[in-house]
Amino acid sequence: MQLYLKRYAPAMRQPIFVAGDSYATIRSALIADIVPRRGILLSGLILASSALGDQPNPPFLSELPDTNLAYVLNLPTFTATAFFHKKLSPDLQRNFDEALEQAESWAVNEYPTLLAHRNDLRGDQLRSAAAEMARLTGLSPEVVLYNRFRVLPDAVLRELLGAEWTPKGLYDSRKLKADEAANGWDPIWNTVLSDLYLGGELQVRSEMPYAADPLFLKWNCGINCGANSQALLKLQHAMRENPSLQVMITNGYYDFATPYFGTKHAISQLEPDLRSRVRITYYRTGHKPPPEHRDEVARFIQKVSAISRKMGNVHAQSAR
Repeated sequence: MQLYLKRYAPAMRQPIFVAGDSYATIRSALIADIVPRRGILLSGLILASSALGDQPNPPFLSELPDTNLAYVLNLPTFTATAFFHKKLSPDLQRNFDEALEQAESWAVNEYPTLLAHRNDLRGDQLRSAAAEMARLTGLSPEVVLYNRFRVLPDAVLRELLGAEWTPKGLYDSRKLKADEAANGWDPIWNTVLSDLYLGGELQVRSEMPYAADPLFLKWNCGINCGANSQALLKLQHAMRENPSLQVMITNGYYDFATPYFGTKHAISQLEPDLRSRVRITYYRTGHKPPPEHRDEVARFIQKVSAISRKMGNVHAQSAR
């Protein structure tokens, strides 16, 4: 960023935004905390498919971290998935928002205690709790009890969809096996399009190649695997240090990779004055944002840029 801003001096006089998608939202939050110490003042942070919650690492979506919180944050996505596939009980199948409201309330108020003390409960208490979790997720009480209330996303998809389930449903739980043939994807375009964007639109000239492994194949996050536990704290610190920083966050209801309730839970922990500078939108999509996301990002940039100009918040970096 320093090299880019130094080379393209006109950009120094413009509001600066950092955007991250999926697990890059963790890095984006860390960047927002680091760059002020490098003389770079951000106006906005755009986090798509935010991973600020307690998420699993991408290659292991069928193996959640061994923490109860990870299961709590996934439960409302179970409900959204069951609603889409019409697997909920009639009272919950009537209204999407009301179903999620009940799931979120149970996930926060009842589920943590249940997970912590499930080994101490008697038979009738276990059956009652299993029946309620089954009602909210579309699963059978038997499956809930068999998994001791800790059901993995892939197990949910298998139970709800049977032979029609596909591993791609972990990124968009609306998908069925029949959808795979209709959504072919050539991984080479991931790198090609990135190079076109960097070289064409951003005018970045570099001899170094841009590497982008498709769908996290051979992906090794190294020491950054634990960074998401610090991301929210870093974001909070960045917003305190930079009172003009505005944040836009989006998540999909049908995404198990970065569950929307993880973001909702994380942002609820921010102080009220910081939360007022965070704009969150939830889409009825999976991991991939919908087409209207582009327009929403444009509106966010325009609004924040106008605020920056009004405040005379022109970014400058001292020459070294």
